Amino acid sequence: VWAETPGSVIWEVGKRSIVAFDAALMAVSAFQTLSKVRAMNIVKSARANEAPEFPSISELSGVRQKPTIVELNSVFSLQHMAYCMEQMILYWEKQPAGALFSTNPGPADPETLEAEGAEWQGNLFRALYRVVITGAVLSYAYNLPYLDQHSIATMGPEVPDSGDRAWGDYLRRFPVYNWDAEEGSERGRWRNAEYKKIFGPLAEWIVETARARGSRRG
Repeated sequence: VWAETPGSVIWEVGKRSIVAFDAALMAVSAFQTLSKVRAMNIVKSARANEAPEFPSISELSGVRQKPTIVELNSVFSLQHMAYCMEQMILYWEKQPAGALFSTNPGPADPETLEAEGAEWQGNLFRALYRVVITGAVLSYAYNLPYLDQHSIATMGPEVPDSGDRAWGDYLRRFPVYNWDAEEGSERGRWRNAEYKKIFGPLAEWIVETARARGSRRG
């Protein structure tokens, strides 16, 4: 079975033995998809100053595409990060840096939190992985000015300093840096159209996830 369908085996075993496995897998797949999107769109986007449209996030789920060994190893790396974050939350007062946050009440009773068991841990891990997914989906649009070698080249041999007006004008070529464009203006309409491409998949996924969670709770 393993030799013929390793992805299905990984998927079935992973769901049973790895906390928030599908969310972790989606986070890994999101960054893999980001690399593909960048490779396919970097030239086109550099000339049009438009962020590429990210595919449906739901398609990243193991339900739609079964994981590979490489993805499984990446999931283990994310899981290690999540475990470290969990330990910091539960035992931050015992850490040397805990004194820096002495004004923050923090978790007063770690034993109580631990008693919540798998549900609490699963919710924490899913939340962390969703932050990673969000970063993957949005990072290209926000980093495009630094990847857009075509536009940078048109400004001269040197990229303007971040404090220069030329740098601000350069950023205006990208939709996410036009937050103050007037509604109804040509630039505002262009920005809003691009916002649908950039934030639309993420918004749809958040709504789908919330609805699915509500249905499970009845």
